[in-house]
Amino acid sequence: MIDKTKIVEKPEIIEPKRRGPKTRWHYSKELAELICDRIATGAVMEDLGKDGDTPSRYVINKWRLENTEFNQMIRAARELRAEYFQDLAIKTAEAIKSKDEAAIAAVQIATYKWAASVNDPGTFGKRAELKAQINMPTQIIVDTGIRRPGDEGYREDETRKISSQMKNNDV
Repeated sequence: MIDKTKIVEKPEIIEPKRRGPKTRWHYSKELAELICDRIATGAVMEDLGKDGDTPSRYVINKWRLENTEFNQMIRAARELRAEYFQDLAIKTAEAIKSKDEAAIAAVQIATYKWAASVNDPGTFGKRAELKAQINMPTQIIVDTGIRRPGDEGYREDETRKISSQMKNNDV
């Protein structure tokens, strides 16, 4: 039975804490290079902006939409990050010293491989199969063994011999 004497309190609503005053970021080549350097060395977009040295993911994506050169720089940084993940996979594999570490390392290496394939699918992604269908008239040649004058391999004396055998056997 439910005890109705207990008073149910309303849950407390916790407001997110602000990290200080909002910084107004202005695009600059130097800031763009810093962002790209961090991405190329393994930083993920979600972590940018948390240190206060770079803008948030929202600002970066806004700049990418407004500035095609910056968007290309981000794409190039991600391709470089794929190489960084490849290096991490190799280092992780080389650091394995026991069977217990091997299981954990296998998951880490698989994650690094996946991340590399996403960041640079042309180099690290799965290779696409090329399938083609050629629509051309097809010529089928059936070799019955019968040769006519002018055909390659035609021998008149053999043809007469076969013809006479056929006449004698009433075939």
